[in-house]
Amino acid sequence: MSYMTSAEVFAQVGQGPTKPITVTLAQGTLAAARDLAGPRGTSSLVERALERELRRLALEQLVEDYEREHGPIPPEDVAVQMARLARARGES
Repeated sequence: MSYMTSAEVFAQVGQGPTKPITVTLAQGTLAAARDLAGPRGTSSLVERALERELRRLALEQLVEDYEREHGPIPPEDVAVQMARLARARGES
């Protein structure tokens, strides 16, 4: 099995036609998803959540790779970028 690089994950997530699959979920998780999204919106909700998680994991890997090569990112630099992200999301 070959693994995609973080950049390849970002490029591929959300692309292409949809394909039905079988996923096993805890009853409570499925009930909460259906309550939130409605029975026809559950697939979309699950896909969006999985896309976010895949991007988060890819970003985490990018940071780990960077820190392995350059050392830890200073907390003040992280704070600056978090504030920038909050502004971009309209959270400030």
